[in-house]
Amino acid sequence: MRVLFYSCRSFELPYVASCKYGPFECYHTAKKLTLKTASLAKGYDIVSIFSKDDANSKVLEKLSNLGVRMISLRSTGYNNVDLKSARDLGLKVSHVPNYSPESIAEYAILLALVGLRRYNQTRKQIDRYDFNLDNLVGNLLSKNKIGVLGVGQIGKALIRLLRGFQNEILAFDKQEDLAFANEYSFMYASLNHVLSSSKVIFINLPLNESTKYIMNNESLSMLPEGAFIINTGRGGLIHSKDLLEVLESGRIAYAGLDVYERESPYYFQSNDNIDDEVLKTLIHHPKVSITGHQAYLTHEALKRIFQIGFENMRAFSLNRTNSCFLV
Repeated sequence: MRVLFYSCRSFELPYVASCKYGPFECYHTAKKLTLKTASLAKGYDIVSIFSKDDANSKVLEKLSNLGVRMISLRSTGYNNVDLKSARDLGLKVSHVPNYSPESIAEYAILLALVGLRRYNQTRKQIDRYDFNLDNLVGNLLSKNKIGVLGVGQIGKALIRLLRGFQNEILAFDKQEDLAFANEYSFMYASLNHVLSSSKVIFINLPLNESTKYIMNNESLSMLPEGAFIINTGRGGLIHSKDLLEVLESGRIAYAGLDVYERESPYYFQSNDNIDDEVLKTLIHHPKVSITGHQAYLTHEALKRIFQIGFENMRAFSLNRTNSCFLV
């Protein structure tokens, strides 16, 4: 079977070449999957895509007409794929759940500590050879009230790590794992209660119709004054303009963002010009740390992503499915 990897970056190439899971001919392109670039998939059985690729209904229809029979995601999230259209077209779709939740959980804590300990300001002063400490008084992550939105595999990995900081943890999730909550001594609560009670909010929710802009002007206003908010989930979970408003008002002390709601045209590449004024404002805002969707990016995670991805492809080649198949 022939496989085309879209949006394939140089750091992924060793893993593409490492396939040991079946008779696959693997090819790659740095181009993003769009309606225009879908024509590159002619003659391929499987396409592998990332979260920035656009697998809407028209793209999927074109891929199907070209002979593609499977979409293999190199991510846990799948909000960029029209699953209903895939089902109607007879396309199989798989993703990579639980590849390395610790990678993202550790990065979320890093973003929190950058804000709590005022690292950005420290770095700017040190660059000027200014070692004055007057503006650098920070806050502890330890023994603080923490809110965790989303207790899937990433949320659970985060809570395990946070227990080492002796935090009081409140969590929100529509599916409450009470056995896990008892094991790690935290409580589930309503979204409003978690937001209004937490000094630091970690967001790990999936992006769907019910969670889009779950952090908006109304919900952000519930946070205690001086709160810190960390998003390593999906950019569309936060209404960016509303976030900027509460940052400017002084109500929120800091935002650590590894994702952005309109990141697709800019992330995973170098850009000569960014014409998104909201993104530019966030990048240069003194109360914001923004990174390029790299929380997942560890050697351990990449190895697991490709291992599971190839296992999914092999299952498809044998006319089988597993728990990773969405359609």
